[in-house]
Amino acid sequence: MKRFELINELQLSPKDWAHCDANGDNLWHYAARTQDLRAIELFRFIESKGVPIKPNNQGSTPLHEAVQTCDCSANSVLEPIEWLAANCPQVTRDTFGRTPLHYAFASRSQLIESSLADGLRDPIAVVSILSRNMNKQQLDWADCNGNTVLHLAAFKNANICAVTLLRKGVSVIVKNKDGNSPLGVAVLHGRQAVALTLIQADSNVTEQVFPPKTAQLDVDLWKWKGAKEERAEAKVSTIPAQIIAKGGGWEAMVYVLMDALGTNLTSLVQMIDASLKECQYNLANQLTKSLQARLLGKKLPKSDYNLVLTFAEHFRDELAEDGVEHAVLHRLYAVGGELMNDGASLPLEAVVRHGRRD
Repeated sequence: MKRFELINELQLSPKDWAHCDANGDNLWHYAARTQDLRAIELFRFIESKGVPIKPNNQGSTPLHEAVQTCDCSANSVLEPIEWLAANCPQVTRDTFGRTPLHYAFASRSQLIESSLADGLRDPIAVVSILSRNMNKQQLDWADCNGNTVLHLAAFKNANICAVTLLRKGVSVIVKNKDGNSPLGVAVLHGRQAVALTLIQADSNVTEQVFPPKTAQLDVDLWKWKGAKEERAEAKVSTIPAQIIAKGGGWEAMVYVLMDALGTNLTSLVQMIDASLKECQYNLANQLTKSLQARLLGKKLPKSDYNLVLTFAEHFRDELAEDGVEHAVLHRLYAVGGELMNDGASLPLEAVVRHGRRD
C-alpha cells in the first residue's frame, strides 16, 4: 500500500524538494506515475513546496508520465491526468516528438520497438481530456516516426477516438516515415472500422501502401558468402488492392470504396488488377463493367497496369466460353487491353511460363 501520508513528515530544504534524479525526474514525475485517487492531494502538497513542473532529460513532462502509466481503459484512474492537463495546459513534446496524447494509444515500449500493430485500444476517455487543450496544429504533430495521433488511432483500430479527432479537424493526408497515410495504416493492418471512418472522411483512396521498414544493422555481420539468405521482398501495394486482398469481412468495403472513387479511373484499374491477382472474377467482371461505362466506348489510357498480363499470370483454370473468366478477359480486350505489343506478347509468355494451353 502506498503511504503518501509519510511525505508530510519529511523536513527538507526547498533545494531537496526540487531535487531531480539522474533521469531528470523530480517529485512531480514520481507522483504522476502513482495512478492513485489520492494523487491529487499529493500534487497539491508538492505544489505547496514550490517544486517546478518541468520535463525530464527526455523531454517527458509529468503529464506524459501520467498518461504513459495509465492503461487508458474504462476503469482507469483519470483524475491525475485531468488535474495535470488542467494545471499544465501548455502542450509539449518529448525528445521523440510525442505529445502526452501519443502515449494514450501505445506504451513506450511499443513505440520504441515499432510494435504498434500489437493489440487494440480505444482510449476515448483520455483522448477527450487531452484534446481539450490542443488545437488542430498540435493534434497533427508527428513523432519521430512520422506518426500523428490519427495514425496511432488507425494502428489500434480506435474508431471512437478517430471520429473524435476527425471532428476536431485533424488531417487525413499526413504520411508517416513508411510513406503511409492513416488510411494506409488501417488497411495494411486490417483495421476495418477505422478504415471505413477514414474513407467516409474523404481520405485519398488511391494512395500507395508501403510495408513497414525493417531496421538495418549498423554493423556488417560476418557471413559465409555461400550461405546467402533469399528474402521475399516486401512489395508496395495500393489501398484498393489491400482492401480486395483482405477478402472475408472486407468484401462489403469494396462497394464503399467504389462509391468513394466516383469517376477515378486509376483506382478502378487498381481494383481490377487486385481482383485479378486474387482470382475474384465475379468482382473483376463487375469492375470491368463499371470501367467500360466510365470510358464511354473509349480505350483505357496507358498506365503502369497491364490487366491482360495480370489475368494471364494468375488464371489457372479452364477458360470456358460461358464462364465469368471468359467474360472478364473479353471486357479487358474491349477497353484496350493488348495481347501483342511491339512484336512481343507478355501475356502469352506468362501463359507458357505457367503451363497454360488454352
